[in-house]
Amino acid sequence: MQKFEQFEIMNFEICPVCGKRVYFMIGSYNRTDYVYKRRIKGKTLYYCGWNYFNQGR
Repeated sequence: MQKFEQFEIMNFEICPVCGKRVYFMIGSYNRTDYVYKRRIKGKTLYYCGWNYFNQGR
């Protein structure tokens, strides 16, 4: 496990596409060795090699 440099991880879920952990980050969405998601207007955008939109989350 790498160190996190003062990033606020609010929560993580399992990505429905690839099964990896998807972290919800504030202000950062492109970081090495991690997968992230951002909320965009009621949808959840998963960054794990796929762009997966999940409505209602």
